[in-house]
Amino acid sequence: MLNAQEIIEQGNKPTSLPDTGGLKFFKVNEHDKEQKESIDYTLDNYAQCLKEERVCRKMNLSVASWKDELSLALVTSMKGSTVQKFGFQSKNGKFLYAEECLFLMEQGILELFVDEVTLSLQEAFYLLLPLQPSFEHYQIYTNLCRQGFLVNRYQPSLNEDDVSTVNEHNEFPDNEKPSADLNKINIDDTLKKGYMKDLWKGDFTPLMQPSESTSTAAVLSKLQTSKLIHLKKDSMEDKQTKDLPKFKIDFDVYTSKELRKQNKDTNASPQFRVTVCKYDQDPPTFKDLSRLTKEAAGVHLKIGVVNQGTVTFYGMFSTDLPTVISVP
Repeated sequence: MLNAQEIIEQGNKPTSLPDTGGLKFFKVNEHDKEQKESIDYTLDNYAQCLKEERVCRKMNLSVASWKDELSLALVTSMKGSTVQKFGFQSKNGKFLYAEECLFLMEQGILELFVDEVTLSLQEAFYLLLPLQPSFEHYQIYTNLCRQGFLVNRYQPSLNEDDVSTVNEHNEFPDNEKPSADLNKINIDDTLKKGYMKDLWKGDFTPLMQPSESTSTAAVLSKLQTSKLIHLKKDSMEDKQTKDLPKFKIDFDVYTSKELRKQNKDTNASPQFRVTVCKYDQDPPTFKDLSRLTKEAAGVHLKIGVVNQGTVTFYGMFSTDLPTVISVP
C-alpha cells in the first residue's frame, strides 16, 4: 500500500520508454571515455525502468483465472471495455490466450490468478512466455497492440477446395444450364480445314495451336523465351515433401474499422496478416513466399523481423516479377 505522497510521486514519473541511446556502436572502444559513459547511461536508464513499480487501483482491474489444462485464462470479472476486445467468447465464458494475459498485465489492466493465488508480472512471464512459439512472437504482438491494432491468432480462410465445394452447391438447376458446351467447340480443326490449311502441310508446322494463344505470356512461355514467375502459382509448391514449413502466418491484424465489421460479420477480413521472422534466421525462400501468399487468401501479408527488440515490418504484394526479353 502507498500513502498519498507516494501516489503523487508515482503519478508524476514519466511514462515513456527511455531513449535508445543514438546510433549503434559497431565496436566498443574501452579507452573511449565518452562512449563508455553513453553506454553506461543507457544501461542505467533501462535498469531503472525495469525497477519501476506499477501502481494501479485494484477495483479497476479485471480478474482472470488461469486454466492450465486449457492453456487459457477464464475472465471472472471484467472492468472497462479494453478486455472485451481481447480473447474470445464461448458458452463457458470469456477466455484469454497467454499473450493477451501478459499484455494486459503489462498495461495494468488485468489481475491473473493461479489456484486462487495472484501472480506478479515476473511470475506470469515465467508461466506464460514458454507457451509462445518464441519471444519474438510476443514482441511483435505487443508492438502491434501498442500501436492500436487488434491482433488475433491467425484463422485460415476458405481454401480453394472449400470454395469449389461451395460452388458445387450453387450450380445451375437442370433447366437453367447452358445448352451449348463451349469446351466441345474445336477451333483448331476449323482453321486446319479452312484457308489456313496449307500451314499444316509442309515440314514446318505452327508451334502453337490457335487455342493456346490466350495471352502474350502463354506465347512467350511456349517459345521458351522466358519463364514467368507469379507468387500465386501453385506449381511452386512441392506437394510431395512432408517437412513442416519453416514459416507460417501467425497473426491476423485488424483496425477499429475492421473490428466493427467483424462484430457484424464473423467472416470480415483483417487489414493484413503477419509472419514472424528472426533477424538471424534465413529469409523465406520464394517457395515459402508463394505458399504464404496463397494462404493469406488475398489479404496483405507483412513479415515482421525482430532484431534485438527492434521490430521492422516488410510488406508483401501480389506482383509479377519483371520479364526481360532479349530481341536480336
